Amino acid sequence: MLPKILRRGIVGGLIAFICVIVLTIHGPLKVLDPTPDFYWTMASISGALAGFVLVGVTILHALPDVEIYRELQQFKSFKQSYTIYYVTFMFLLVVLTLSIIGGASLPHNRIFGYLVLASFMVSLGMVYSCFWILKKLTELRFK
Repeated sequence: MLPKILRRGIVGGLIAFICVIVLTIHGPLKVLDPTPDFYWTMASISGALAGFVLVGVTILHALPDVEIYRELQQFKSFKQSYTIYYVTFMFLLVVLTLSIIGGASLPHNRIFGYLVLASFMVSLGMVYSCFWILKKLTELRFK
C-alpha cells in the first residue's frame, strides 16, 4: 500500500490534470496538439526531476549518524519515505520513457499526448511529496 503522503500527491496530480481538461473543453486553453517538442520537453523535465529524486534518496541514505536521526529511523513513516522516493523515481522513468516514445514515433497522437500530460502531472504531485519530506528533514536538522 502506498504511503498517505504519496497518495495525496497522486490525487493532487489527477485533480490538476482534470482542471486542465476542463479548461481545454470549457475554458481559454486550446486542445492539446502534441508536437515532438512537447514530448522532448516532457522527457527533459522528467529526467531532471528523476535526478532530483535520486539526489533526495542519496540524502536520506547519507543522513548523519546523530541521535535525532536514529530516533527518526524507528518510525514507520520515516521508513516509508524510501518507498515514496523509489516509487516517484520509477514513475518519473515511466513518464520519461513514454515521452521518448511519443517524440520518436507518435508526435501528433492526441490521446497519447494527454496520457503523457496526465502522467507528468501525477509525477509532479509525487515530486511534491519528496520536496515535503526534504523540507521536514531540513526543519528538524536546523531546529
